[in-house]
Amino acid sequence: MTINGIDWRPEVLDQLSNSLFYKELKKRQDMAVNSLLANIDNSCYYAFQRTKVIIRYMEQYTLHDGDHLFRVLKLMEKLVPAEKVSELSNLELALLILSAFFHDIGMAPDSREVDVWLGRIHPKDMTPDQVQQKYKYDKYCATNPSLQRRLNRNIALSNHQQVVILENYRLSEWIRKTHADRAREIVNSQRAFFVYKDYNYATLLGKICASHNDNAYSLLREDSHNHPNLLVAADEYVNAPYISIILRLADLLDFDSKRTPKVLFDHIGVKNPISLEEWQKHRSIDGWNLNVDQITFSATCDHPAIERSIKEFCNYIQHEITTCQGVLRELNYNYNRRHVRDKYDLNISNIVKSQIRIAEDESGKPKYHYIDAHFKLNQSEIIELLMGTNLYGNTTFALRELIQNSLDTCRFRLIKENDWGNTYRPIIFIRFKREEHTDVLEIEDNGMGMDEGIIKKYFSNVGSSYYRSDEFYQDMATASDSFTPISKFGIGFLSAFMVSDSIEVDTLRKIGRYHVSEKPLNINIEGESGVFLAKIGSREHPGTKIKLYLKEDHPFGNASDKQSESKLLKILSEIIRHNSTEIIVETDDFSANFNSYREEIEVMIEENLINHIKEFRLPLDGIIDGISGNITCIYLYNKKIISEIKMPAKNYTDEDEKVTEFNRSYVCESGSIKEVSEFVTTNLRTSVVSRGHLTMGGISINDKLFGCNTDSSAAINWPFPVIYDIKLSGEMTINLTASRNNIIVDEKWSEFKDSLSRVVAIRLIETIEDEEIIRSLLQLVNGYPGAEELEKHLISEYGQISSIKAVQRLKI
Repeated sequence: MTINGIDWRPEVLDQLSNSLFYKELKKRQDMAVNSLLANIDNSCYYAFQRTKVIIRYMEQYTLHDGDHLFRVLKLMEKLVPAEKVSELSNLELALLILSAFFHDIGMAPDSREVDVWLGRIHPKDMTPDQVQQKYKYDKYCATNPSLQRRLNRNIALSNHQQVVILENYRLSEWIRKTHADRAREIVNSQRAFFVYKDYNYATLLGKICASHNDNAYSLLREDSHNHPNLLVAADEYVNAPYISIILRLADLLDFDSKRTPKVLFDHIGVKNPISLEEWQKHRSIDGWNLNVDQITFSATCDHPAIERSIKEFCNYIQHEITTCQGVLRELNYNYNRRHVRDKYDLNISNIVKSQIRIAEDESGKPKYHYIDAHFKLNQSEIIELLMGTNLYGNTTFALRELIQNSLDTCRFRLIKENDWGNTYRPIIFIRFKREEHTDVLEIEDNGMGMDEGIIKKYFSNVGSSYYRSDEFYQDMATASDSFTPISKFGIGFLSAFMVSDSIEVDTLRKIGRYHVSEKPLNINIEGESGVFLAKIGSREHPGTKIKLYLKEDHPFGNASDKQSESKLLKILSEIIRHNSTEIIVETDDFSANFNSYREEIEVMIEENLINHIKEFRLPLDGIIDGISGNITCIYLYNKKIISEIKMPAKNYTDEDEKVTEFNRSYVCESGSIKEVSEFVTTNLRTSVVSRGHLTMGGISINDKLFGCNTDSSAAINWPFPVIYDIKLSGEMTINLTASRNNIIVDEKWSEFKDSLSRVVAIRLIETIEDEEIIRSLLQLVNGYPGAEELEKHLISEYGQISSIKAVQRLKI
C-alpha cells in the first residue's frame, strides 16, 4: 500500500526497531516470537499507512495520524517502569505495540463505508450489513434535529458552502464517536493474522483498542478477555486491563505541538468551535516533562480561552491518572499470581501542572492578562429562582407544568405502543382532596414512567431534559410517527414548589413491548434542599403520579367546591385546549371528564356597531401542515372594507340652551376597533379587541398574539381585530421562553408568522370572492407596519385568482 506514491514501510520498520518494547522482544529469539515480530511489522505498517488518510474525513480535529501512533508508543514506554519491561510476557509486549497502532484506526473508515452512510449507494445494491450501517448513521443524524434544520435552511437558500461544512462536521462527529468500535471491527477483520502459539488474540486486541474510549472503571468488568489472569500459552499470561490503562493514558498524554503542525493548522483552517479549541490547545503546547514526581506541561498561549482550556485538560489528565491507579489497585489476581501485582505499575505521578507563558505582541507586551474567573451558578439562588414566582409570575402555572409533562409522556407512549402493536388508551387523573388538614393535589398519568436512570440523568438534574437527549432522539428515529414535546428545558417540575413544600412521586417505567423497569420507585422530596428519599414503590402499571402537599395560600380553591364554582376547573379551562388525551378531574365533591375542546370563542360586538361590521370566519386546516383551528377577521364595513366610519352627529342642549355637538367615529387599527368620541373633550375607547387562544401540545400559551399594544414583542400587528383559536403542531411549533409564558422572536416565529399570513390570505380571498371588497382589504393593509407578510400573500393570492378569472372570461 502507498499513499500519494509514498511507501512508508522503511520509515515504519526503522522507528519500530528503536522501540523499547520491540527491542525486548528481539532479545527473545524463538520461532513464536519471530512470528510475532513479523506480524507486528506487517500490522504496524498497515495501520500507519491507513491512518495517514484520516485527514480526508477528520480535517477539523487534531490529527490522529501515523506520527501520533509512534508518539503514543513512546509515551507507553515511559509509563511502564523500565525495570519491569523485561518481566512482561511476549504477548503483553506485542499488544502494547499493536494497540498503539490500531487504537485510532477507526478514524480512517473505508471510503465504501462513507458512501453507504451518505446514501451514495442505492439500497438495492447494499449488503445486509451495509443496510444496518446506513440505519445506524441515519439514527445518529436524527439525534441532532437542530443541525438538520440548519442544513434544510441552507439547502433552501442554496447556500452550498455552508451545507458542505455542516455535512462534513456531522460526518466527522460520527466517525469520532464510533471510531473505537470501528477499530475493533477492523482488527477482527484481520483476525487470521493475529495468532500467537495457537491463541488468536484478535478479539483481545480489539477490546483493548476500543477500551480507550470507555470509562476507566469499565476495565474492572471482567469477561473472557478482559481480566488480569488471561492464560494465552503454557505459563504465559496477559494482564489486559493493565495494557488498556497504559494505552488510554499514553493517548491522553499525546498533548503537544507535534499533534497539530502550524503549517497544517494554517493551511486547513478551522470552521467550528470544537475543532478550534482542540487544535489551539495542542498547538499551544511547547513541551512536557514526565517523571514519577510530577507531570509538567509547558505552553505559550495568545488567548485566555486557550490557557483555560489547557489548565482544564491538565486537571482532566490528573483525574484520569488517579482513576487508573485506583483501577490497578482493584484488579483481582488469581491466588498463584498475587505476587505479580507489583509488576504492573505506572511510572508516572498523578500530579499534573501547567506552566503557561503568555505570548507577547510586537511591542513586547503580554497579549492578555489571565484571570481565573468565569460564570458560576449559585445553586441555592438558581433553585429558588426556578421554584418561585420570579420566573413564572403566577402560581397556577405549577399545575400547567405538571400537566404538560403528563401530556408529553402519554403522547410518547402512544407512539411507542402503536409501533409495538399494543392497544393503549392514554389517560390523566387530576385529584384534589383534603387529607389530615392539608389540601393535596395529584397528577397521575399512564405514560412511559421513570426508572432510576431517568431520575438520575434528567428528573433530578436541573436543566437536563430527556426530550433533548440522544436517548429520546434515537427512540424517535425509528418511530412511525412524529412527536414534538412541549417540555424542553428540564426545569418545569421545580415550579411545583411554588405551591408545595413536600412532593411525593410514584413511578414505573415502560421499557419494551411487554416489559417494565425492574422495580417501581417511590420518592419523597422535601423542599428546595433537593434531598430525595427513595424506596421501592408498589405501583403495578407504567406511569407516574405526582402528589403535592399544598401550601395554605395555594390558588386552587377548596377541595369541597361545587363543580359549577370550582376554581380548579376554571384554571384548567385556561390551561388546556385542543387536547386529545382523556383527563378526569376528581375532588371531594365531584368527578368529571374534563373536555378541553372548548366552546367557540364568542365575538362580542356593541349593538350600535353591529350594522357596520363584517366578520369573516376562516378555517385554518388543510393548507400548511402544523397550523389548524380557525380565525375570525372583523372589519368596519360599508359596502366595502374601510378603516374608519363616522356615525351621525348628535346635538345636546344644556340648561342654558347651549348646543354641543357629539361626534363619534370608529377606527380600525392595531388589532382592534376603537371608538373616538368628541364631546367637550376627545375620548378614545377600545370597542372590539383581538383575543383568543394559541395552543401547542394541548396547552394554551399565555401570550397575546395580535395587536401592537401587548407586552410581548412577538405580536402580529394587523390593522383589524381577530378572534382566534389556533393550534400549532410538528414543524410549525414555535419556541417559548423558559417560563413558557412568552414567545421567543426567532426564525421559528418568523416562519410561523409568514405561514399564518399565507393561510389567512388564501382563506380571505376564497371567502370574500367579491373583487371590490378584496381591493378595499388590500387598501387597508397597504403599507401598514406589521402587516407586510399578509399584504404580500394577499397580493399573490389575488393575482392568481384574477388570472384564473381572466382566462375564464377569455374562454367565454
